[in-house]
Amino acid sequence: MERIENLSEFANKKFGQNFLKNDAIIKRIIQSIPNDNLKVVEIGPGLGDLTKELILTRNVTAFEIDKRLCEHLQSTFEDAIHTGNFKINCGDVLKHWGKGSLQDEEYHLVANLPYYIATNIILKALKDE
Repeated sequence: MERIENLSEFANKKFGQNFLKNDAIIKRIIQSIPNDNLKVVEIGPGLGDLTKELILTRNVTAFEIDKRLCEHLQSTFEDAIHTGNFKINCGDVLKHWGKGSLQDEEYHLVANLPYYIATNIILKALKDE
């Protein structure tokens, strides 16, 4: 696997990837999530910068379509995976949604989405029960 500092240079255009690296934006996203006990579903965690902050206070289930990023996330968050605080699903979230709801209970949805897929995911999220 490529070294992590090189991953952002090799964003996969096929997936329209852009990596959230701005700490101020990450902080604003974290602050916008209601202070309750609901789990978080993160679509497109990328390099895991937002994920790293989310798992400090939440149980997080993430969906990452890029296999190499999925491997990176599994390695980076190995401890959180073992404690049950983080679950990573490698593959297309829309295919997973085709099997039913993303979670068996209510959740907060967090995503840094490429424009080309945002509409489909938002519409699916609004219908998710």
